[in-house]
Amino acid sequence: MYVVSMKITGQAEVVEEALAPMAHAFQKRCSMAWPPENTAKDETITIDAADDLVTAMHQYMFTVMMDDAQPQRPHLDGYSLDLYQAVAEAVDQWVEASPKHEHFTKFHRQKVEFFHTDTLRGAWLNMRKCQFLSAEGPCPEETRRQSPNLHEYLMAVHAWLRQIDLHFAYYYYYYYWRTVMRPAMAESKAGRASSDLLGSTGISAPPPPLEPRDMLKHEMLTNEAFAKPFDQKAVRLCIRNRTAMEPCKKTDVIIAVAQELVDVGLLELVIESAGIQDDNARRKKKGRAVKTWQRRSLADVTSCADADQERKRLRVSKDCFS
Repeated sequence: MYVVSMKITGQAEVVEEALAPMAHAFQKRCSMAWPPENTAKDETITIDAADDLVTAMHQYMFTVMMDDAQPQRPHLDGYSLDLYQAVAEAVDQWVEASPKHEHFTKFHRQKVEFFHTDTLRGAWLNMRKCQFLSAEGPCPEETRRQSPNLHEYLMAVHAWLRQIDLHFAYYYYYYYWRTVMRPAMAESKAGRASSDLLGSTGISAPPPPLEPRDMLKHEMLTNEAFAKPFDQKAVRLCIRNRTAMEPCKKTDVIIAVAQELVDVGLLELVIESAGIQDDNARRKKKGRAVKTWQRRSLADVTSCADADQERKRLRVSKDCFS
């Protein structure tokens, strides 16, 4: 089991490629969350008990459920089988009626017709969880049960319905994106945006993107990590994975960009320490001087016409200055 977390800001093509519908629904079984730009994190939350529970269940599955002396042949009991047949009948009725829908695609049908694998997999998992939690309790015979009961299969059906909601919502969005939004964006990007899209609605065209050096300046003035005094190492670590700032990742460039902000009155140099002598006796090479900057106060920025004009050009809010 592995989890990949990505923070994607405005990269529509990346999202479209990663979430494009396939015959088996998505390329990955993904869960999507939409947090605020600055999400609060607490690394001190105690999760040891949850980790121990997951680890113990994995050990239980390998030591008990994979025992060759006890072959596992999972199957549905009479009550859960009745529910399975009812779901299958509902799926058949939906498939017959769904092509009449305007936005019906092959992905809708493929996802629904995979109901048997989705629900049965969820039912087996629910049964194993119940067996694991009751293994140390008063019902050790639970470990010998090989048929999910009605409640365990019903929970799987509820989870499947919620998954259907997520997938269908995305399929409808994907249809709208490919047929309406993407052509409109392409037309706008080519400079042929019609008045219906921009002019008549009063929406102005987005400003052009900043140059790499200006992007670095914007980062220094807006990133919360630089609200306190910072040095060139902190800046380099912050932008190391930012492809758009590739020309600005060298320390000399970072220092030069920061000096431009100092000259215009948006930053001030607070510390400039000399290089540290290398401990390696063979090299004795003097290290690079470390410079530390901090943002000027809001009063200083607004009182200087050049600083305030540069702030507006870099699209930096006054809230970024204390």
